[in-house]
Amino acid sequence: MGQYFDLCNLDNTVNVDSSVSGKFGEFYFSSMNAGTKLLRALWNPNEDEKRVVVLPLNKAKNFSILQESDENLSKGLLNKLSNEVLHIIFGNILDILDLINLMVTCQRYWELGRHYLERLIEDFIVVSWAGDRLICLGDYARLDDLPRGMLTDPEVEDIRPLYNESHSLQDTIITLQKPRYKFSSATARRMLSISSTLDFLYQLDSIFLERTMAGGESRDGVPRVLKKLVIIKNLDPVDFFNGHMVFRNLTTKKYVRGDGIKKARNMPGKRWLKRMSFEHVLYIRTTWSSDPSLSCGYRGPLRIHRGVWAGHRFDVTHIGRVVDEDGVAVDNWKDVTEEVINEVIVVLDPEA
Repeated sequence: MGQYFDLCNLDNTVNVDSSVSGKFGEFYFSSMNAGTKLLRALWNPNEDEKRVVVLPLNKAKNFSILQESDENLSKGLLNKLSNEVLHIIFGNILDILDLINLMVTCQRYWELGRHYLERLIEDFIVVSWAGDRLICLGDYARLDDLPRGMLTDPEVEDIRPLYNESHSLQDTIITLQKPRYKFSSATARRMLSISSTLDFLYQLDSIFLERTMAGGESRDGVPRVLKKLVIIKNLDPVDFFNGHMVFRNLTTKKYVRGDGIKKARNMPGKRWLKRMSFEHVLYIRTTWSSDPSLSCGYRGPLRIHRGVWAGHRFDVTHIGRVVDEDGVAVDNWKDVTEEVINEVIVVLDPEA
């Protein structure tokens, strides 16, 4: 008969679309055709990479820019402050739209504020699940039967009252992560009053247009100004499996190679693996319930409903973080690519 599962993030209230919502054996195959939103949310760039780049005003072409004037710079107490003091002010502005309103008053402030705008956009607009605790939680999971140490004592106390009322751990965690609640693990990373990246772009564009008189939209509906001045980077789907990326379990220091997934897709006689992804690695090892019933034909020794990685922390990043130039593991990282892929095949092979 099976049970329904949902992918739960215990550290982040920002929703990410994934294929996990339904019975295990059903969503697992539907995810073969899923997009890459979850993988992009798990992407953890190298320290020298930027998820967000805010360009100088002179990099945006084909629209007018308010020219700086000596009169503008000579008036007002704020303009008389040194750059060092202004950096302190910019660094203490935590509302994105307040920061933008200040930045677009003159070219000097735009240049001084670019770094701070990049930081705020990345913190509050870019959806990131990298490093968060994830668990694919089933209907029949019980509060007294979770992976050891997954929740802190304060989090258990947050959960218990609603759990005692609803008797559904899955529903309780989802409810606690909504903005009106203060689930202790998720409080610090709630979104601002901006509901989406596109909403943010249009708000920023409306502010900018008032001051630059630059108009129009691109064919895809994204404001022209923003396409030129604010770049929010995302990986292309093929980038995850080109040999340069790995899916990491940060809790156990184990990883799965993207090129291993690509190789599995081309296994003879396994056409159903053509769209295999890091998502399937996550699902096969984070599924958790107190009841073993699954919509799955597998009857082997693996206890799928007791995922060995349930509640652990994950990301997707460059392979150079786990191996050196010669392919030798660094910092005690362990390659479990073949082991995990074999689990996926054994459990889900429709011909087995």
